[in-house]
Amino acid sequence: MSQTLIDAAQWRARAAVSVAEAAAILERSTSWVRDRLTDNSLEEAEFPETKRVAITVRSVVRLSERTAYSRAEKKRTAERPWLRLVVDNDPR
Repeated sequence: MSQTLIDAAQWRARAAVSVAEAAAILERSTSWVRDRLTDNSLEEAEFPETKRVAITVRSVVRLSERTAYSRAEKKRTAERPWLRLVVDNDPR
């Protein structure tokens, strides 16, 4: 993880983070973060003076909470009863 992201309060206090920082926060790749920008799961920050892409911290927090909730749901419903395969090889 990046040195700038050691303390969660540091990035949460900012208005926007870079794609690389968002990827480190969400523990995903930068291409995954860019895909979330295109499907509007993450919100691009409006900084016309810069050419770099910035992502609002609000949307990063929202997405991380949503993914944490969905992971918890998957863990809860992951336990399924054992399956048993029964084969009849009798050639009647």
